[in-house]
Amino acid sequence: NSEVGEVTVEVRSLNNRFIDVYLKAPEILSDFEDEFKKYIAEKLGRGSVKVVITLSLKGESDVEHVHLNVPLMKKYYNELLEAKKELGIRGKVNLEHVLKIANYFELTVPNVDSSKFYEPVKSALEAAISELIDMRAKEGEHIAEQMKGYLDVVETRLSEIRKIYEVNREKIIEKFRNKILELISDLEIDESRIIQEAGILSKKIDITEECDRLVSHISQFRRFLESDTPVGKKMVFLIQEMNREVTTIGSKSEDARISHLVVEIKDALEKLREQAQNIL
Repeated sequence: NSEVGEVTVEVRSLNNRFIDVYLKAPEILSDFEDEFKKYIAEKLGRGSVKVVITLSLKGESDVEHVHLNVPLMKKYYNELLEAKKELGIRGKVNLEHVLKIANYFELTVPNVDSSKFYEPVKSALEAAISELIDMRAKEGEHIAEQMKGYLDVVETRLSEIRKIYEVNREKIIEKFRNKILELISDLEIDESRIIQEAGILSKKIDITEECDRLVSHISQFRRFLESDTPVGKKMVFLIQEMNREVTTIGSKSEDARISHLVVEIKDALEKLREQAQNIL
């Protein structure tokens, strides 16, 4: 409320990488629309934003008077009746049919000094935008906490995978060694060479590098969560890289326990990706 009447500002915002401002305001505020849109864009920086401003003068029901153009409605109604007759169409012509054709409402603005509305509207707009910024911050904190939870799941499952792999690694080398010995039992080959070949074969299922890269990606993602700049696109790319490493880990392992853990990591990464898409 202000000395000149009541000001209402409604702000809605959808996620968008860029800033797109739609402002709907009474005709009496047309001189200030560009300034208001610039203010909104500078304050919010990104998002698809819709702002609706309504005014009511003291002693007036509204800043804009509404007039219904009944003669125009009658004209369209009669034309529809004639068309219905000519085309042999059954059914009745009703108000809904007429209203779909055109806008019959005409707005007239009373003779009021628009400058008197500038300060009250600007003040209400600033308050509404400030409230939206606070809501965005709270939502951002909530999303960040959820993302940290998903990263914790990835880290925990990866740690379990490494433990299983370390136990399996020596068994795998020994398995290769015994298999080679069995195949060449009648040949004279240095046993150290056999061990060397077994080690080479075991590297084909070595997941150490993939695990190390995944740990590095997780650390980078956590740094993104502390950033004050837009990082949604970077997050999505990093999640793709993390998925690539996890897929390789799964393909190299024949252990059912690791396979199950890989599925859990992929599930957490998918949830992480969905949240990152929300802040693109």
